[in-house]
Amino acid sequence: MAARSALVGRYAEAAIDPADGASPALIVLLFDWSVEVNQKVVELTAHGDYWEYQVPTVAGWTFRAKGYVVPASASHYINNIWASGALPGGSGYVFIKGFSGSVASGTPIFAGHGVPLKGVLSVPMEMATQEFEIRGHGAPTIGV
Repeated sequence: MAARSALVGRYAEAAIDPADGASPALIVLLFDWSVEVNQKVVELTAHGDYWEYQVPTVAGWTFRAKGYVVPASASHYINNIWASGALPGGSGYVFIKGFSGSVASGTPIFAGHGVPLKGVLSVPMEMATQEFEIRGHGAPTIGV
């Protein structure tokens, strides 16, 4: 039986493309990232129906990522995404990409435009971590 290959997301990176077309800015070295896709439905079950009837309406996605705080760097996720109250490109939207491997030579697993929702900086008595969440704006351009 032939061996099967699989993509490994460990140590993935994510980048934000600026609106001006410049090179993507690496913002995170991730130890964990995920994409959740949700579908909204409308229930059309009529009185007396034995089974429920659902009609799909709109879908959406949320990108969540976690990483370590890099020593000697004030440019953590919150700074990179929300610095000076101005989001990249000034539009409020960012373009996020998740890779298996590096941004330069890895395989893109997911990409899409979205709105940053939250950033978390956690500093326990061990390794400091950070995370962010982006809600999708339209369909992803890669993946899903």
